[in-house]
Amino acid sequence: MEIIVVDDASQWGAGKPGVPPTQKELKMFGDVTQFVCEPERRGHGHCRTVGAQIATGEWLLLTDAHMRFVPGWFDRFQHSAKLVEWNTILTGPYLSCTGNDVLLDTIWGARFYFWEQQGEAIDVISAQPSPFKFNVEDGALQTVPALIGANYFITREWFHKIGGLQGLVGWSVDEWLLSVKTWLCGGSILLDPKLHLRHLFYHGQGRSTMSKAELIYNKLSMAFQTLDDSGWTSFQENFPVPLTVPEMARAWQIFRERFDELRILRDFTHAQFERDVDWLCSRFELNHPADIGAVMAA
Repeated sequence: MEIIVVDDASQWGAGKPGVPPTQKELKMFGDVTQFVCEPERRGHGHCRTVGAQIATGEWLLLTDAHMRFVPGWFDRFQHSAKLVEWNTILTGPYLSCTGNDVLLDTIWGARFYFWEQQGEAIDVISAQPSPFKFNVEDGALQTVPALIGANYFITREWFHKIGGLQGLVGWSVDEWLLSVKTWLCGGSILLDPKLHLRHLFYHGQGRSTMSKAELIYNKLSMAFQTLDDSGWTSFQENFPVPLTVPEMARAWQIFRERFDELRILRDFTHAQFERDVDWLCSRFELNHPADIGAVMAA
């Protein structure tokens, strides 16, 4: 097993962001195979890509620093990994907890996504009760539309075949992008209810460094990479944020600055596609991504 830590320009002790931690500070990570310290903050999508490029194993686990692993979790992965194909993403739910490992009454699940509180699952996109349910004690693998961020395994070969997380900035959208590209390229996503982690909630996660313009840009990037020409046109027409809004204007500016890179990514990912977006929407009874994008932007 390799343990690769990619630090997103954290400020260690009295040091400056991007300055590597001291040997004493490194000890908190235990048996780390490699520690990479990024010189500037670029978000966890970038960091996960860096880690995936370094890794040499068959499977990748892409996780976050605020996850808490439960006894038997890795054994459960080894059990389930033997049951799935190489182009399958294996994911599991969160059990939310506080810093003292006190479990909260919330489960982070997957139906593009929902929060389940006190037994009621809410579909984030429609804001309506979701029919998708699972029991963490049930060991049956279930097909789901989207992976759950920070608790998913993907083979290194499949991650690179579908283009990974390229074309994004900061955080957000990365698990959506991997999920959509997996389905369109002929793969699948399975949820193992017993493959659960504890998600630690605390203040000061650093997400405030992500601008609204960058969040909007990520949605533009995902739509551009995954929709065909007609879908992309529809997406732009349905995007509810007017160009007069400064954040929207800046998002389009970032898009234009990175257009050459995104054009290459679009051609690469579409060359891998075996299915179309309409199939994906009908498969999971979803609205067209142009409408989903509008909801996300709102």
